[in-house]
Amino acid sequence: EELTPHLDRLAADGVRFERFYANTSTTLNSHTSMMTGRDPHQHGVPRNGFPVLDGIPTLAERLKGQGYHTIGVVGAMALERAMGLDRGFDVYDDAIEGKQHIMHQDRAERVVDRALARVDARDDAAPLFLFVHLYDMHGPFAAPEPWRERFADPAYDGIFKRIGWKRKRIGPKLARGRATPAELDYGASLYLGEAAYTDHHVGRLLDALQARGLLDEALVVITADHGQVLSEL
Repeated sequence: EELTPHLDRLAADGVRFERFYANTSTTLNSHTSMMTGRDPHQHGVPRNGFPVLDGIPTLAERLKGQGYHTIGVVGAMALERAMGLDRGFDVYDDAIEGKQHIMHQDRAERVVDRALARVDARDDAAPLFLFVHLYDMHGPFAAPEPWRERFADPAYDGIFKRIGWKRKRIGPKLARGRATPAELDYGASLYLGEAAYTDHHVGRLLDALQARGLLDEALVVITADHGQVLSEL
């Protein structure tokens, strides 16, 4: 069974980097590094909740200065406009309505819908820079059906299944190596469900952009801001 066919197709047809190192491990400071080309010591964002320092140029600002129409659509409030990464975007959509665990976040389906609505609303012949941020492959690993337990062992009936993927109770158990192999497998299966769900909507976004004629000469970049620790440390 294919897990991520859309991402696999992009990797096969494009340039794939087999080793990728994040500067840090939280959403805002890692995205700030990607958007500024600087590490956290230089851009001043140690973790989520600390706004980007004034005066540091961003990728969106540079592209806007080169005549691009810039649109950003984010899926979690870690990147809300108050944090400063909206600089340089003609449109920065952080109108998030959902909530998962402790984070206000929209699922990939709604983020893609919002992104396509913003693309369709543009009245600009300029080249487009579109930044779409998906947050689903992140705890609490609770993909909607039919993806949630698509890769899980149907016989598993342990603690992960009974209480859900709640990081406050399960994360420390994983980090300290106290989870059983069955628990680890089930936790990993929930992550795979999120990956498959995210891939589905990445494909939907790319198909929609292709239908609008926006991918004929486009550069498509897909990356992660950081990894997820699934007991491998």
